[in-house]
Amino acid sequence: MYASKTTDDAMIDLSMKRYETMGIVPLDGSWEFYPQMLLKPGEFTESEPPSSLMLPQELIGYRGTATLRLRLKLPMNDGNRMHNFALKMPYFGAASKVWIDGSLRMVTGSINPFIPRYIPRVIQFSTRRKKADIVIQVANYHHRRMSLNRILFGTETAIREMTHRYIIRDSILFGSLLMLSLYHMLLFLTYRRDRTLLYFAIIAFITALREGIVDERILVRLWPGMPGEVMMKLGYMPVFLLLPLIILYIWGIAGSKASILPLMLARGLLIASGVLLLFFPVSIYDWFFQYALFIFIALGCYVIVVIFSGKILTSKTGTILLAVGGAIVLTAALSDYFREINNINMPELLSFGILFFLLLQAYFLSWKLDRSYKKAEHLAEEVKLLNDQLEQKIEERTWELGQVNQRLERLSRIDPLTEIPNRRYFEEVYTGEWRRSERENLPLSLIMMDVDFFKAYNDNYGHPTGDVCLKKIATLVQESLKRGEDFVARYGGEEFIILLPGHPLESAAKVAERLRQGIQDLNIVHAYSEVASVVTVSLGIAEKHIRPGIDRGILVKLADQALYSAKRSGRNRVSISPEDASPLSPEGN
Repeated sequence: MYASKTTDDAMIDLSMKRYETMGIVPLDGSWEFYPQMLLKPGEFTESEPPSSLMLPQELIGYRGTATLRLRLKLPMNDGNRMHNFALKMPYFGAASKVWIDGSLRMVTGSINPFIPRYIPRVIQFSTRRKKADIVIQVANYHHRRMSLNRILFGTETAIREMTHRYIIRDSILFGSLLMLSLYHMLLFLTYRRDRTLLYFAIIAFITALREGIVDERILVRLWPGMPGEVMMKLGYMPVFLLLPLIILYIWGIAGSKASILPLMLARGLLIASGVLLLFFPVSIYDWFFQYALFIFIALGCYVIVVIFSGKILTSKTGTILLAVGGAIVLTAALSDYFREINNINMPELLSFGILFFLLLQAYFLSWKLDRSYKKAEHLAEEVKLLNDQLEQKIEERTWELGQVNQRLERLSRIDPLTEIPNRRYFEEVYTGEWRRSERENLPLSLIMMDVDFFKAYNDNYGHPTGDVCLKKIATLVQESLKRGEDFVARYGGEEFIILLPGHPLESAAKVAERLRQGIQDLNIVHAYSEVASVVTVSLGIAEKHIRPGIDRGILVKLADQALYSAKRSGRNRVSISPEDASPLSPEGN
């Protein structure tokens, strides 16, 4: 099936070449082929002529072992000198052994027990002979296709220089793709709303993985023990995932303007391909690679047509960049597909195609950024013009708002009738003075004051006259408080509350008596009072040295109780809270 019977020896003649100028020669041509046999040098017999197999070759469906043999006539050797030659072998089957002139020179993986290992090797040998006999044992129980790739022959110097060039090339490409991926991933982590940056990073990363798996296999060199199945999954991943990711990227740029059909197809293919790669062996997804990849190619062609139609981007520059980049990627993918399936001697192009596509997209993103920057500059000039016009209006509005806020602040703190602080403002000041007294160990005194028989005054003289009476009392109290920290507020109705920070009880009692006498001396006629013919007041005093843990409401409560005591004792008097022992007994008490 794979080879033909022949009686001719498999031989490549290089005897007409000179060692110094021979360069690198592919050992393409007819090799002796012994299927399902593992023969070492010296075990070949003439009883049965070998089959002939043309290399390079893909043996589809071949599972098992085989032996290949080639006789090589070496370049002319003047003076019988020792010449240093080398073979450049890409991965050959899944595991292999190589003998040259009867000497075992290279073992890759393990044939028995079978352990696959896919890595290119350089085999050096030195000889004075004019011929070389190459024997290769190969095994494959892993892959659906046994790849017998091209073997290169040349001087050791030429082979190693070529290998080093390829390693440097692949390393630069691998590193460039990784840097692109990292850069755009960091951009995505900064601007999470733009998913195109995430798709860009994933595309670059997957392509970098592929570049590390093909040709000189940088990743396999860095991880020599990489399992064969893991390597295969990494190698096939870009084949199945790149096109759906590129479509997601392009449709992410287009936004809601583009048709949703390719987007849905891309998502479906992405999920199906992920399941195929994660849960199935290489023999399954390689079959899809060989026979079903045209679905991806057809979808790629359709996407390029849609891009050229101008339905994705309204920008001509963006359309051209996307279309050209997409066409290059598709061409590179087709080239690699036929390279793998038909073993065409072409370099791996998909990684270069993707890198070129990503560079075009980087230019496109820079172009978009430049347009956005220029647009932002124009908008900034317009905004500056508007700002210049609005600055004066803003200043005027700010001044007006300040005036309104002052009025609101005053309304929230000042009693509108008496124009002294209200109960809300008192609570704020009281809290602050309580803390200060506790901190500085100062006494804090409080006076509760109530106008005697004020309801009768209102009922008989009328509420407007009652309001005038309250205003006069508030004015007198406020003018009588001599220290700046002393504070009076209308507590409610005809009740007033006076806060005296730092006043001991004796001082507070004197203030209270002065207020009582001063209000009586206003001589506001009150014919309906039961204690005097003029308006009088009753006052209750409480004083505390504030200590930690004391309830803040206790001082108001004690002053209120003292006020109640003054009313019960006949009104028009000052009463001290029973808890505040004091020798002072103000007049009228």
